[in-house]
Amino acid sequence: MPFASQILGVDAHILADAVVRAYESRAKNPPEEGFSKDALLARQEILTGACETLADPDLRMEYNDSLAQDEVETIMVDVPFSKVLIEF
Repeated sequence: MPFASQILGVDAHILADAVVRAYESRAKNPPEEGFSKDALLARQEILTGACETLADPDLRMEYNDSLAQDEVETIMVDVPFSKVLIEF
């Protein structure tokens, strides 16, 4: 199962405003052919869910916590504090 950041085509540490821009870009540019109407609607729902999860600080924290608890499927990487982006 892909991560929300992979669905939007962004890095996992990206800020909320960039998440929304990535969502808008993907939502505006659906595949032109080869997909049913139902498949395109499902794609939109998946993109929306990924955006809502990563753009909302509370949902993102809950999502990140759930990833940390899934030791089998999630690769955890220690990042030095100096490399962590902080929103103000």
